[in-house]
Amino acid sequence: MILGLWGATLCSCTTYRTLSIEILQPAGFHIEQGKKLALLERNIRNENSILTFMKNIPELDREYLFEDFCEGVKFIWETSGYKDAIICLKEQEMGYWNQSSTPPPFAPDSIMNMCRNFHVDYLLSIELQYYDNADPGGEINTIWFTRLYDKEQGEPVDSVKISFKLDQEKLGEFDNIPECIRNSFWEAGMISGRHLVPSWQKTQRRVYTSGKVLRLGDTFLRHGDSEEAFNIWTGALKLTPKTAVQAGINLGWLYENAGDFEQARDILSECRKLAEENKLKGEEVNYLKDYLEIICRRITEMEILDRQTLPAEP
Repeated sequence: MILGLWGATLCSCTTYRTLSIEILQPAGFHIEQGKKLALLERNIRNENSILTFMKNIPELDREYLFEDFCEGVKFIWETSGYKDAIICLKEQEMGYWNQSSTPPPFAPDSIMNMCRNFHVDYLLSIELQYYDNADPGGEINTIWFTRLYDKEQGEPVDSVKISFKLDQEKLGEFDNIPECIRNSFWEAGMISGRHLVPSWQKTQRRVYTSGKVLRLGDTFLRHGDSEEAFNIWTGALKLTPKTAVQAGINLGWLYENAGDFEQARDILSECRKLAEENKLKGEEVNYLKDYLEIICRRITEMEILDRQTLPAEP
C-alpha cells in the first residue's frame, strides 16, 4: 500500500524528480486491533553515564520526558487506526544500574497484577535509558532499552534497543537543549509504536526525466495520465541502454504505485541485467540496485501485512 504525496523536487542535475510518498510497513511484533497497551517508565538510569541533562534543567523532568515518549507511541497508533488503546502509567521511583548488561525483567506476578488492574493485554516498559557519547565521531546518542510483557505469562515477549542521535547544532545552545532531548523521547516513542503495529512511513522514489522521451512521459504522469506515461516509457526501453534503464526505473515506480510488486521486480531485474551487459555506471545504476532490493523486500513485507490487521489510512 502506498500513499502518494506527490511532493516532488528536482535534483540539481535535473535528470530526475524525487517523489515523497508514504508506504505501509508491517509491525516487528504485531499487536492486534482491539488489544490494549500500558506504557511504563521503569525509571532506571545508567549510573556510569557521563551526561545527566535532567539534573540541571527543570524542563527535562522525567515526567515530561515520559509524556513525550507516550505521545510518540500514541501518535503512531492513532494514525494507524488503533483508537483508545493506550494508557500511560505513573513512572517508578528512580533507580540506577551500573552493570554493562540490561536490568533484569520485572517479576511475572508483578506484570500480571498490573495488566489485570489496568485491564490491558500488554505492558511496554522503558527498562533503561541513558546518554552515550562513546561514538567515534563525537556524536551524542540517547539510548533506550524497552521490553514488551504480555498479561498471560507476565514475561517479556519482545525487546528493542533504540538509539537516537541528538542534534549537535541545537546542543550548542543551552536554550535549545530541552527541545532537543524532548524531541528524542517523542521520536523514540514513535519508533516503539511502529514496531508494534503496521504503520505509514515516509520515503522517496525517483522518476527520471533525462531526454525528451522520458520528460514527455513525466509530463503526462504529473497531469494524472499514468497510462500514457506507461506507454511512452515502455517505448523508451528500445532506446539506448542508459535511457532504457532510466525508463525501466520509471516503469518500476508505476508498477509499485499500482501495487504490482512482482512486475516492478521483473522490470527492474531486466534493467539491472541490461546495465551489467553494457557495463553501465552512474548514479542511476546505483539507484537501480537499491530500488530492486527495496521492491524485493516490499514483496516479503506485503506477505507479512496480509497476516496482520491493516490499519486505517491516516
